[in-house]
Formats: sequence, C-alpha cells, structure tokens
Amino acid sequence: MRIELGYPDPQAERILLKEQDRRVVIGTLETAINLIELRQLQQQCRDVKVSDALLDYLQRIIAFTRETSEFTHGISPRGAMALLASAKSWAWMHERDYVVPEDLQAVLPSVCEHRLRESGDYSDHVGTAIAQRILSSVDVIG
Repeated sequence: MRIELGYPDPQAERILLKEQDRRVVIGTLETAINLIELRQLQQQCRDVKVSDALLDYLQRIIAFTRETSEFTHGISPRGAMALLASAKSWAWMHERDYVVPEDLQAVLPSVCEHRLRESGDYSDHVGTAIAQRILSSVDVIG
C-alpha cells in the first residue's frame, strides 16, 4: 500500500530535528502488541469471508485495468491479492466478518494507484483520481 502522511507542521518538524536519531529512539519504545497477538489479528483478517459476487466484482476491476487502453499495465495477480487482503482488513476494522464492495472501493486508491501507469494523453481526466475512474467504469453488479 501507499499511504501519504503529508509533511509535519513546523512545530512537530522542529521536535523531530532536535531529537535523537530515530534508530536510537526506536529502541526505547514500549511494545504495543506482542507477536502472538499480531498473528491472531492477522488470522482474523484472513478469516473475513468473501462472497463469489464480491470476487466477481474484484475480477471486473482487475480486468478493466488490464483491458482498457488507459493503462500501460493492469493490476497484477499480486496486486489483486493485496487488494483483496486489504479489503478484508478494512472490513475487519469496521467490525464485519465479510467484505462488501465499499471495502474494495475504500482501499483501491492506496493499494492500486501507484501500481498503475497511465498511457497516452488523458487530458480530459485531469484532476480525476485513477481509482475514481476505475470505480465509475466498473459496475458493482455484473
């Protein structure tokens, strides 16, 4: 995933500049979760259910990125797996044990926009996010 955090405000940046080397500070941090708990959370996310209809929608998204002339390369199998795993985690974070289309839609920009390269001149799409164009082109129901 690619997640943009932006720049810190000037005061926070000043603190960063005045403090010790980050590699030293990391050693002083308290553990928030142990390895066993982390693995349990990961398993809970993997256990989130995905219907065949949701997989159909995911495959339509993937196919669109591969078949349209808008992109030089579509979403790869590894990218598709990352998209599904992220959607499952998103659903879990929203206290559901199943994925809905909105979960895929929520994570698509962070998971896929950096994986896709536009081809040609799409000046009519200026200012339109890649993920929004994909979602507006692919029907939720096949």
